[in-house]
Amino acid sequence: EALVQSTKAVTVKWQPAVSTGSVLSYVVEMYTRSPSRSASNSFFGNDAVQTISSEQTNITSGTFTLARDYFVALQCNASGFTGSKTIKVTADLSSKLEAGDQVKVSGRIYTITAEFAPSTDHLYLEKPLKDNFENVEILVRPKSTPIPFDTKPDKMKSLLENIPEMGKLWVERSMGGNGYVWSVTYLTNRGPQPLLVANTLQSLGDNPNLDIETVYEGILPENYRAVPVTNTDQLAVEFDELSMGSTY
Repeated sequence: EALVQSTKAVTVKWQPAVSTGSVLSYVVEMYTRSPSRSASNSFFGNDAVQTISSEQTNITSGTFTLARDYFVALQCNASGFTGSKTIKVTADLSSKLEAGDQVKVSGRIYTITAEFAPSTDHLYLEKPLKDNFENVEILVRPKSTPIPFDTKPDKMKSLLENIPEMGKLWVERSMGGNGYVWSVTYLTNRGPQPLLVANTLQSLGDNPNLDIETVYEGILPENYRAVPVTNTDQLAVEFDELSMGSTY
């Protein structure tokens, strides 16, 4: 429900969401129609679309993981010295990281080696550290749980949506070459999206890699504004500085 407050302000109200789980937050969006169509033939921006393809890489079995290409800090500190292939950590990360995953520490990105599994207090790297550091934060990419090499679209959708901040998705799968192509459309995350990053060390085949590409860059609609509401008892927000005569 939209209630006009003035010539430049509107209050938007809604009913509490009905969900089988807990509602953690709301997002209220406002935008206008664009004067011309986007690349995806829409007047309201582009949903971001990415493809994940094994068609040229011949993955025949096993699993892989997918992560959003940005880093978040863990509740853990790290120490290391130049030339070492070991990072000492203050928390057990063995359940969060595996061979092929990457960590960011002291501004640099390092890959976890397959030679040694992470222990309760150390991480082992493919290449030596380039800096000395002590008790600095360590960051990782939010990632999925293992995904079967031939996973169906509804299962891929579920596993990806469990990655923090992925939002709601639409996933389709087609056969291609020696494998599959999954098309992932971002339905609720507006604008450009970080490209997904794959870890295929648990995949088997002659060339077990995944090709990930952007089909459509996410584009925000005209005059787009979004208001996150983390207090779920709040059921109204106000938009101001609107233009008279425009349809929002």
